Amino acid sequence: MEPRARSGRWRPAILLLVLLLGGCAKLPPWRSFFGGTCAVTVRVDPGINQNSPVPVEILLVYDAALLKKVSGMSAQDWFTGREQFLRDNPPGKGYEDWLWEWIPGQQVPDQYLSYRPLIHGGVIFAGYYSPGMHRFQFLPFRDLTMELQATDLKVATP
Repeated sequence: MEPRARSGRWRPAILLLVLLLGGCAKLPPWRSFFGGTCAVTVRVDPGINQNSPVPVEILLVYDAALLKKVSGMSAQDWFTGREQFLRDNPPGKGYEDWLWEWIPGQQVPDQYLSYRPLIHGGVIFAGYYSPGMHRFQFLPFRDLTMELQATDLKVATP
């Protein structure tokens, strides 16, 4: 009978572990507690952005209020106010950023973005001339494929 008594003690702990690991469909909680790497595959179509370069910036955000603020911005708002944002929020204080500029048809090697523990999410901004938000919000726990198309970006998780 003693072995059963011991196994019964583990049931609450196992139940708690199952709830923690599977309790949130939006964010796998165990992934936010550990750092990691997100691979970004980039495809740049010929003739994008009226045959002009496209600036692309990815932010990995560790502060919930900051994520809410930037995820509501269009790419035009982001690039117009970027310098002031960087003055008000120095890199390393709640976010990390990567900025590129890709030309039509460019072959881009895969990009690897490392993130720290307790990340809240990421935002991609693409500076197109065409109207639109040109923004994509994501969780960096899965690799991404980003395709810069003629007038907008398309992002998928393979």
